[in-house]
Amino acid sequence: MTKNFFCIFSVLIGFFLAGVISVQAALLIGADQSYLRQINVEPAWNQTLGRGVVVAVLDSGVDVNHPDLKNNIWINRGEIPGDGIDNDHNGYIDDVSGWDFVADSSDPSPKFDGDYLVDGINHGTAIAGIISAAPSTGFASLAPEAKIMPLRILNASGEGDVANLIKAIRYAVANGAKIINLSLVGVGQDADLEQALQAASDAGVLIITASGNTAAATGGADLDATPLYPICYQNNLGVTAVDTQNRKSVFADYGSCVDLSAPGENIKSLAYYNLRQPDFNDYYQSDYNGTSFAAAITSGAAALLKSKNNYLSPRQISQALISTVQNISLINPAYVGKIGGLLDVGAAINYSWPAVPAPAFGSLIKTAQNEIYYLDANNQKSLIPNYQIFASWYNDLPSEHKIKTVSPEELKNYSSGSTLLARSGSLLKFNGDVNIYLLGFSNRLCRVVNLAAAKNLYGQNWQRNLIFLKSDLRQQYFQDADCLIKEKMPSYPDGLLLQYANSSDIFYLADGLKRRVSSQGFSTNNFNSNSIIKNVSPAVSIASGPDLLDRETDIFPYLNKFDYVGF
Repeated sequence: MTKNFFCIFSVLIGFFLAGVISVQAALLIGADQSYLRQINVEPAWNQTLGRGVVVAVLDSGVDVNHPDLKNNIWINRGEIPGDGIDNDHNGYIDDVSGWDFVADSSDPSPKFDGDYLVDGINHGTAIAGIISAAPSTGFASLAPEAKIMPLRILNASGEGDVANLIKAIRYAVANGAKIINLSLVGVGQDADLEQALQAASDAGVLIITASGNTAAATGGADLDATPLYPICYQNNLGVTAVDTQNRKSVFADYGSCVDLSAPGENIKSLAYYNLRQPDFNDYYQSDYNGTSFAAAITSGAAALLKSKNNYLSPRQISQALISTVQNISLINPAYVGKIGGLLDVGAAINYSWPAVPAPAFGSLIKTAQNEIYYLDANNQKSLIPNYQIFASWYNDLPSEHKIKTVSPEELKNYSSGSTLLARSGSLLKFNGDVNIYLLGFSNRLCRVVNLAAAKNLYGQNWQRNLIFLKSDLRQQYFQDADCLIKEKMPSYPDGLLLQYANSSDIFYLADGLKRRVSSQGFSTNNFNSNSIIKNVSPAVSIASGPDLLDRETDIFPYLNKFDYVGF
């Protein structure tokens, strides 16, 4: 492997200054964050804030103790902090909140190693803050309920090598990230890096890349003449920057490698904070410029789409974002076909939900060793890890279905998707964890506080809803520490079936509403009567939504028995 180098300076950081304007309340867009209105994000916030999505930030490190970030950092729950043991056997000791691949350390914060640049230290924290930061007075991120997986691959001057980039990509995929933000570029192709990016995409992870910056005097570089990487590889969503008037930023690179544009000038975000360092005494900075930040804005938008519909593939998220852009060709006549359109998050969220069902109805396949996969209509295979997971969706065993056996050679023809997860309403028990969790919609884990609470859900036979899973599958679920299942509940998580005491009606909970389920809706969505929470107190007051009359692909997205076309 050639030792290629990636950097953010001066390739990805602009040095234009902008004054600080007024500050508004959290999740309200202040004058110094007008770029959020530029991309029409508010309609998306009415539907989701990014919960359940992990975004890996491969950069110069993230200030994990920043007050706006500390509660938004991904936590590796398979690791015991500070015990010096690789508890989850993933090859990294005490990687509770990411990894520093530069210093080979479990602390992914920025480091003052060697000569440093202020923008190099701040860069990763700024990228993370744009994507997901807790709401605070005066700053709003794109997806404030998403989680950031900090992976440090660039040093304090913003430089790094391809070997660490590859390691970090593989770590992100293995540990449950659904989106990887790469606000960096380098020259020269690398076969191993290209393979790592392909493997990540095959595993259902969306890669978002920045186009890079060139001196403003040149008007940016044409990537078709001088390609940069990783943006000019396949299987990523490439982003360049525009100014506040939707004109291509003078520093922004362009070309057919670019898929869309997003704001990249006068961007407000977080800054590394350290009172012992004179250059780092502010929590925020309002003058970030560069395609780095346009990419981060796009990663935040993608997190919103993924949160709204967890079944969307990288291709489908990209399709939704690209298909709904605002046309800015008239403003940029010299760059038609070179910068895409302007990101429109509000339009994209409606395009992706529910207009893009995923996965489309496909088929079941198995190997001679009885490994069973769900194969969607795009020929992407998802491993069904055990029969209990299968039964949670199909209410029976694989022997009751027409499943085609494929050879090892045939299996290689299908790209790999993410492992099939249990259906909402299941009770989950992970190896090495004494707790039992109720699974809600979007893979949300709610801890069941005691045995009485479990019996209150599903009666004396509550264990028939219990699924045992290996600890390494834990990372694919989102544990909501605030969601506890007790004996008496004021409400319940989305994705569950309820039946009130003295009533024959069955309700499905979605978007905080209860939807009465018709007999056809119950059958076509493959619901199981064992998964109904019965005798719910009338005191549990939930607003009513539209009746559930037929199959809806966000509720049951897989092949049903009546969908078989035969082999």
